[in-house]
Amino acid sequence: MAKKLFVLLIVLLLVGMFILSGCVSKQSAYAEQENDPRLADQNQNAEFLETEEMYYWRGDGCGFLMYYDKASSESGVLCNRPECSHGKSSDPTECGGCILSVGTALSMIAGRLYWVGEYQEGDVYYTSILSMAPDSTDRRLERKLMLPDTIVPQKYFFHHGELYIYSRLSKVDLGTPSYVEALYVTRIDDPEIKTIFERQIPPLERSMMEFKFLGDKIWFFLYGKDENGDAFSNEFFRYDITEGTCETLFSMDGGLSITGFWIDGEDVLLGTVDRETYESGFYRVHEGKPEKIADFEDDEKFFVFPRVSDGIVYATSSGEDPSDISIWIMDHSGNTLYKGALPMGFLGEDKPEAIGFSSDWGDKDGVFFDHEVYYPDGTVRHFLVKYGLADGSLNEELLMNELSEEIG
Repeated sequence: MAKKLFVLLIVLLLVGMFILSGCVSKQSAYAEQENDPRLADQNQNAEFLETEEMYYWRGDGCGFLMYYDKASSESGVLCNRPECSHGKSSDPTECGGCILSVGTALSMIAGRLYWVGEYQEGDVYYTSILSMAPDSTDRRLERKLMLPDTIVPQKYFFHHGELYIYSRLSKVDLGTPSYVEALYVTRIDDPEIKTIFERQIPPLERSMMEFKFLGDKIWFFLYGKDENGDAFSNEFFRYDITEGTCETLFSMDGGLSITGFWIDGEDVLLGTVDRETYESGFYRVHEGKPEKIADFEDDEKFFVFPRVSDGIVYATSSGEDPSDISIWIMDHSGNTLYKGALPMGFLGEDKPEAIGFSSDWGDKDGVFFDHEVYYPDGTVRHFLVKYGLADGSLNEELLMNELSEEIG
């Protein structure tokens, strides 16, 4: 009897160690996941994820998640069903690429694709955390979010395997509107929601927030303006995930609008627009003190909306012809890496009515553009193009394109 009891205890101990090992392994895989800081400012309704082997992409307004294999240059809808019509059937949700995502959250965690999207039960859709294998098989409902009414999501971010939610709650008190800007976090497998940052915005004033997730720190700023749209302010913060503390870094008031930011060590790099002259510039903030590095002044073209990314800052200029787009790319020291036309060879002989780009990002190797092209027949088509940066030139590479919708 004692021998049987001893054997049973050994079995239970081994099972417990196996379960504990599985939990530790899963949490370790979660902790290794990093939000791509290049993408935190991108359009809410677009998705992009880069891994060592693949690009995954769903353009703003596109219905299906697509893939690009870096090794083979093969691309298409991320669906492993050879007979699938990819949305042309009566039920497009049967396609593996139809993820019904709500933007900015697509991530690879523990070898699986995770996103925030709509999960259907009968005729009801629930905003949920979902996952699937990288080839679109084995789709799972991880958890319905079931958020309280006080949380109104604007963007979602996965970082270290947890879901961060940027919320902007509009309130009306005695007929006067005000806002609550906030960042919350919740685990994939736990409904508890923790408050990272919350700020009540005075009535009639307006605001927004932008974020960068880097290691165990979250860098963000709160942008605000008064009821007349005249007094602007940008207040920067840093949250320590490990310590659970939030510190105010510095404030920038006055005549600059911030169009993007990046973190370089302890410094904050800013793309800016002067609200009086509309001139675009680039600043480095060291120990709370801003120093102008360069501007985008040109005698012939008007470069606008500078974006700051990994090792580069860049602005664009558009001409009367929709395909006449120029780009000016600098490094973080203000040295010009490329200034000239943005190649548009992917258009072929087409003459679109208009071209926009709903999300764009880059690094020292080049920039990505999600071109939204409007044609005279009402068709809207998205093209994901990588512009490789080398030796002062841009090399155009069309990665993916999708017919997004019919308009008009």
